[in-house]
Amino acid sequence: MWRVQSRIDLLDERTEGMDLLISQMERAASNGMVDRAALDGARRQIVGIKLEKARLLAELSDAELRFERYFGGVAGKLRMPEAIVDQDEVLAAAKDWRNTPFLKRSAASIFIAKQQVVITQSAFGPRARLRAGVTSPMDDDDSTDTSVGLAIEYTFGDGGRREADLAAAKSRLEAAEAQLHDEKQMLKAEMAAAVSQLNSLELSMPLLQKQIDLSRSEAQIARSQLATGQSNLRQLIEVEVDSYRAEDSKITMRAQKLSLQLTIAGRTGKLVERIGLFQTE
Repeated sequence: MWRVQSRIDLLDERTEGMDLLISQMERAASNGMVDRAALDGARRQIVGIKLEKARLLAELSDAELRFERYFGGVAGKLRMPEAIVDQDEVLAAAKDWRNTPFLKRSAASIFIAKQQVVITQSAFGPRARLRAGVTSPMDDDDSTDTSVGLAIEYTFGDGGRREADLAAAKSRLEAAEAQLHDEKQMLKAEMAAAVSQLNSLELSMPLLQKQIDLSRSEAQIARSQLATGQSNLRQLIEVEVDSYRAEDSKITMRAQKLSLQLTIAGRTGKLVERIGLFQTE
């Protein structure tokens, strides 16, 4: 919700300034000082930006519905969410992906499945039972007798029930092993992709900020040069559009970074630890 709200606010703010420039261009065009083709070109750029608002409003509506569903209230205006886990902690967790809780649960299920196979296989062997008894005396002169015996039992035929039970136990073990293998491969690939994207964002964001600063400076220079004719309104609009695109990308990148950090923290169990879910004293 913060990402979409911030992008809409930025779009409204910047297009308002661009509309003023278009009005100036229209007046200049009516006096023959600006070519009509240049005016139409500038209008197309601004219309293209304004068309994005319809998509952003649809995203905002969807985000508001999900917010109300999860949190039971109307969100209102949101500030940028704080990072629950820092970058170094997230990268360390991604590196230690083999020790994630859900992989440990899968490994535990394999252990249980192996024990079931062992138990089922034991049904094919003979069973020994130890019997002990005590005979109480009937008269005072009689002695108390104690007897101990060992009984061996073996089932020669059960209609294939033991074979079926063993086959089912082995199938469950194979399924558990296959599931753990698939989960390992999936998590490994997911963590590698997330870390790669995080590293890419870390490298890109300083460059994007530099681009934003340069665009702002270029816009200021272009405005100051309008009176001297060293720049024109179309050039100024192009600079404003580039500046808007850069700042819009910055909002998206900041949201992507937070999302990736939360994804890694959630998949590795660090998020549960940090916010204290399922902890009992």
